[in-house]
Amino acid sequence: MCYLSISPEGRTRMVNEHAVTALIVLAKRCQPDSPVIALCAQTIQYFSWSKAAQARVVEDGGCKLLVQMTEQTQMTDIWDKEVAKDCAVAFANFSQVEELRKVLMKQGIIPALRSIVNHHQIQYDMEYIWRVCAAIYHGKPQRLVN
Repeated sequence: MCYLSISPEGRTRMVNEHAVTALIVLAKRCQPDSPVIALCAQTIQYFSWSKAAQARVVEDGGCKLLVQMTEQTQMTDIWDKEVAKDCAVAFANFSQVEELRKVLMKQGIIPALRSIVNHHQIQYDMEYIWRVCAAIYHGKPQRLVN
């Protein structure tokens, strides 16, 4: 699925055909340290670039799965670093959609972002720190009240 999601043209169709649900099932059946987990995160990150599919990805549980991945991992090996990077990108993309912000907050995006920033291999990577900051900026609590 990851390789199919690389092409922007097919992303929306894949999401509409329940690819996110398939990823959730796949991720739950794998060991937390499996490379398959990283591929699931990367696939959701690819889906997050499709503006037409973003809401559906979040509704179907894609963001929640990424949050769970940041909770379950010890952030120690190379796969954890890749998962953290893909989560940062996806969270930044999802947070740009105003209608999704409250859902993202309810699904635990802030603790997940904190885990990403604390990752020893990412905390000095300016690109991913910028993505975390973008997600926090778009989802900041003052905006949720209005």
